[in-house]
Amino acid sequence: MSQNFNKYIIVLFSILVFWLGGVPLLFARAIPIICENISYNTSYNVTVAKPRLYLNIIPQAVIKSEEISIVSKSTKDKLSIKDLNLKIRILPLLSGRVHIDKIAFSDADMQVRLDYNTKLDKNFVNNLKSARIMCDCADFKEFKLKILSDNGEQSAEYNASDIFYKKSGRYLALRADSDIKIDNVMSKAIIDIFLPKNNDVNKSIIDVKISNFNISPLAEYLKNYLPSDLVNANGIIDIDVDKNHLDAAFKHFGIYKRDKNKSIIFPEELKISSGLNLSGKNIVFDRAVITSQNTSTTISGKISDYLTKKIPEYNLEVRIDNSKIEDYIDMLPAFKTEDIDTYKLKKYKFYGDILGNFTVKGHNLEP
Repeated sequence: MSQNFNKYIIVLFSILVFWLGGVPLLFARAIPIICENISYNTSYNVTVAKPRLYLNIIPQAVIKSEEISIVSKSTKDKLSIKDLNLKIRILPLLSGRVHIDKIAFSDADMQVRLDYNTKLDKNFVNNLKSARIMCDCADFKEFKLKILSDNGEQSAEYNASDIFYKKSGRYLALRADSDIKIDNVMSKAIIDIFLPKNNDVNKSIIDVKISNFNISPLAEYLKNYLPSDLVNANGIIDIDVDKNHLDAAFKHFGIYKRDKNKSIIFPEELKISSGLNLSGKNIVFDRAVITSQNTSTTISGKISDYLTKKIPEYNLEVRIDNSKIEDYIDMLPAFKTEDIDTYKLKKYKFYGDILGNFTVKGHNLEP
């Protein structure tokens, strides 16, 4: 009995030694061979500097590398990742799922050539969801992306630092400090969001600042992702929001459809300024003022149940002061209900002054 038991112990110990020591050694020796075969049989040169695999008794794998480099042999496309640290669960792999506990790197530099006429997969997001990939945490110190046009000239550049994302059973956190330069126009975004799962607003952090964000070039780059009836989109957006206030500005903003009566066109400059009071149940607007050259709107009230599974409920007081009704109609999307048909309002446009007070009460979608 004791001899059989000792044999089992020796076998288990041998398996453990091979798992903790032998597999990582085979991994370190196999990766250079795999990279060499990929480089020989594809149009890319792939190198992985000092690959290392760490395995634990708990089924988790840690993959590290000083640098991963992928360079195209025929174009200027390239990707470089330094100090990769990837923690992945092993058991989900047996059922075809990928569960990443954490992915981190100190620096990533990516350069790609983007053809305006490239037919992108419009089902990319849905395919990504069906891929059964989950990531709990991402920590990127530096990330650089350069997009080249057909002639090889740089037309867009994105730089970000201190990108951090974590989703757990207790909270969701997202931080990033980034800027994007498209066609020599610079935009900047700073995001700091912390949302507890229990909707405790006192512990939450909401701080988003986006300045000089020009959507016009992005609409051109992503046109094959967008609805086929969309002709053009342009405008410059500024947003500054936290738990206590919201300031936003839209300049020359418009979404243009093939059917012009479905287009959404803002005034030349539209400004929004509002005090906010957030709680776990309500968003309270403390005199939100929306103004342009020919429009002036004030909104006060609250939206309830915005964080729950219930349908949000509105209780808003709206005042319109001496404005041009045609400017409001231009800003409306085209839709039809039992009470109103905005498509016809936009098609058979009329002009005039508007002054009024009204109340919006009820549940979404039709308050």
